[in-house]
Parts: sequence; structure tokens; C-alpha cells
Amino acid sequence: MLREELLKKQKESDEKSKSSDTLRVELEEKSKSYEILWQELQQLEEKYSVELTTCEHFLNSAMGKTLLTSTGEKAIEGYRVSSAFRDEVLQQALTIHDQVVVDCRRQLRETKLVSEDIVRMIEPSVPEPGDENN
Repeated sequence: MLREELLKKQKESDEKSKSSDTLRVELEEKSKSYEILWQELQQLEEKYSVELTTCEHFLNSAMGKTLLTSTGEKAIEGYRVSSAFRDEVLQQALTIHDQVVVDCRRQLRETKLVSEDIVRMIEPSVPEPGDENN
């Protein structure tokens, strides 16, 4: 009985030893992979640093500033010819127009030189402030 237990313990010990060896080998492989990845990361960081420095030098150069300026001007010109720009300008003009009409009506009312009927005839499409019907 003692011999069987010793053999059983020996067998368990051997299995644990194999398992331990397997884990050690896996750990070494993972460690090597980690080291390779770490080196690659370091190389990429160096390349990024060089690219960043090169880019900064270029953008600060006369050619870089010219490129930035011309690119910006092209973008602005592209927006200016777009329908979105036209629509925005027209909307702002309409807002200014409506405010001018409201201000003119208010001034005419304050002077009392013009009847209320005539004041209301000025651009009837522009609603009065606070008028919820129009």
C-alpha cells in the first residue's frame, strides 16, 4: 500500500514537473514575443519622432507656409463658391433685412408722424416681434 502511494505521488510529481516545464517554455516564448514587440514599438516611436520633427521643420519653412496658405485659400474659395456659403449669406442677409424692417417700424411708431396702418404696410411679410400669427 505504501509503495502504491509512493508511485502515485511520484507520478503526480512527474506530471506537475511536466506541466511546470511546459509553462516555463510558454513563458519564455511569450517573453521573447514581448521583447520583439517592445523593440518594434521603440522603433515606431523613433520613426514617429523623426517624422514629427521633419513635418514641423517643413511647416515652419517658407515652402511649408506657402503650402498651408494656398491650401487654406483653396478651401476658402471652394466654400465661397458652394451653395452652402450662398445659402448662409442669404440667410444672414434675410435676418438683417428683417431686423431693419422691425427697427424702422419701431422708430416710425415712436415719432408718431406716420399712422399705424402705414407702418403695418411696410414689408407685411416680416412679422412683428412677439407676433405668433405670422
